[in-house]
Amino acid sequence: MSLKIKITLMGSIMFLFFSPFSWSLEKLSEEDLLPPVFEYKVENRRDPFSSLIVEEKKVKPKKTLPEVVKKAEPRIVTQSDYKLVGIVWDKKESLAIIEKGEKTWLVKEGSLVNSFRVARIEGKKGEVILWGTNEIIQLKFAGREK
Repeated sequence: MSLKIKITLMGSIMFLFFSPFSWSLEKLSEEDLLPPVFEYKVENRRDPFSSLIVEEKKVKPKKTLPEVVKKAEPRIVTQSDYKLVGIVWDKKESLAIIEKGEKTWLVKEGSLVNSFRVARIEGKKGEVILWGTNEIIQLKFAGREK
């Protein structure tokens, strides 16, 4: 073994046995190894874990009008100025072509036609349902009225 390795090895051994760290572990008690315990005395103080945000209770105003106002049910219409020109569909989506006078719309379910929403397009039945606030329009191909 070379002299340099012997000196390094001896220094390491001496550090382990004679260092302040090695003899300080023997003198430490269990209380010295544990973190200090903090005690919070509540005496006329608020709880530090309670929320600072206080929700206010909302008071509902008394209503003078009747509670329930019944809306009129929309009526179903099979005859209208709208005309179903064509339907194209596949597994994912359906499209319909609707006319009214000079205007033509290419729509899918959820689209708007004036004030009506396209509720359903059924290609095999040849039917489109337009849903409005006051009426529901059922469009069918000519000759498919069953």
